Amino acid sequence: MGREPSTEHKQNLHKIAELCTGNRGLLFTNSAEAKVLEFFSDIKTPHYARAGNVATYEFKLDEGPLSQLGFAMEPNLRKLGLPTELKRGK
Repeated sequence: MGREPSTEHKQNLHKIAELCTGNRGLLFTNSAEAKVLEFFSDIKTPHYARAGNVATYEFKLDEGPLSQLGFAMEPNLRKLGLPTELKRGK
């Protein structure tokens, strides 16, 4: 596209290139505007919890060995107030 008038491929195309920074891009399509807007409105991406977020559902761990969690998670579970005990790495 060209970042300045001397390097652009078409007149005033450098003005668009200036706006394409960060998480932006261009979409070229033959589809109708309504169809494109509908497509993007249907996209859902997961939002992962961060420190300080309130849980949206309850998570329960039964007593006994936890095969779904590795031994490296034990200090984190203990910090959360869960009484834990490691026996032979389990």
